[in-house]
Amino acid sequence: MQLKKCVNNIMENILKSLDKLKPQNEEEAIKQKRLIAYGAIPNLITSIVMVTIGGMHNNDEDCPGKEATQFLLVGGSVLAASSVIKLYYLTNIEMLRKFADIFYPLLDLTYFCLIIWGSVKVFGKIHQFTIVILTFEMCCITGVYDEWTSEDNTSANYCVNTAFMMAFVTLIVYWIIMPLSICGYCFYHICCKK
Repeated sequence: MQLKKCVNNIMENILKSLDKLKPQNEEEAIKQKRLIAYGAIPNLITSIVMVTIGGMHNNDEDCPGKEATQFLLVGGSVLAASSVIKLYYLTNIEMLRKFADIFYPLLDLTYFCLIIWGSVKVFGKIHQFTIVILTFEMCCITGVYDEWTSEDNTSANYCVNTAFMMAFVTLIVYWIIMPLSICGYCFYHICCKK
């Protein structure tokens, strides 16, 4: 009985905290949607770069396995679609806003799944990878699969440095920014918002 009461109190507190995340009035809702739209602009630029680099190197000579280039093409396309839909929040057309309300969460979920897929494919190609910038060794990462190379173009794990590094950096940045943005959003709305 005591455990049930404790669980109910915890659930009530969670529901109250989630209610704080919802916009309290129309002005807050508009402000929140504009923030979503303005946040889509850097994602749109990133997606254009991803699709461009992925498209340029998606062939058997530049990347025989095509894991990195496929991630760049598919992930960049989904990210671009999601970003364009989020920009609909800047319009005054109500039908476009309803369209955005339905489809951008689905595309964001799809992009999250693609990030997981890309992480397995791209990070799986790293066995002993060293980033050398201006002859300074920055880091050494050890993985579990075959060794990626950008020098031996006869290797099955060969991929052009530009395509592989774009996929690699995109994934690393996503895995750093995504949890930080979720924590910051929740912290702001639960703790700082009155």
